[in-house]
Amino acid sequence: MSRLSKRERATAAAALLELRTHGIDPSEVTDTAAQLIGMGTPDGKAYQRAFGKLLEARPSLRAPLQRIETLIELSDIPTVARYNQALTNYVATGDEGHLRSIAATVVADMAQLAQETGDAGFAEGLPDAAPEPEAAPPVGEPARAGWNPRGFRPGEAGEAQAPAQPGG
Repeated sequence: MSRLSKRERATAAAALLELRTHGIDPSEVTDTAAQLIGMGTPDGKAYQRAFGKLLEARPSLRAPLQRIETLIELSDIPTVARYNQALTNYVATGDEGHLRSIAATVVADMAQLAQETGDAGFAEGLPDAAPEPEAAPPVGEPARAGWNPRGFRPGEAGEAQAPAQPGG
């Protein structure tokens, strides 16, 4: 996933985590994507196709994965950077504390999306009262060391920001 944009990486990582919550081995997607990348398909397209193939066999996952995509697509860059950091650290360590560090933001954003879109699926499994997200750092102060205020590491600001489309 190294050549994915920040949004693509966050979308793919969150979608792969969602698969695990449904008892599905994420390697169904990652192995297919790796094969496609090995044949020269750009990383973003490879993951789109791999998720598309999975959804052909499991159409019931389409709505949850599209909600993840919408959440990431509508998140600002510092939030996407926080999601990436937490998901990457969780995958590397298995420490759920990394997921808890973004939980309040995810819950609040999903509750807001449920209200704005009228799609109750955004609110499924959320607590009755969404906790307040952590305060964002003031403009000009990076959300994490080594990142600029827009959520990029130096030298990566030109990276494409097109969101991944696990649905197809």
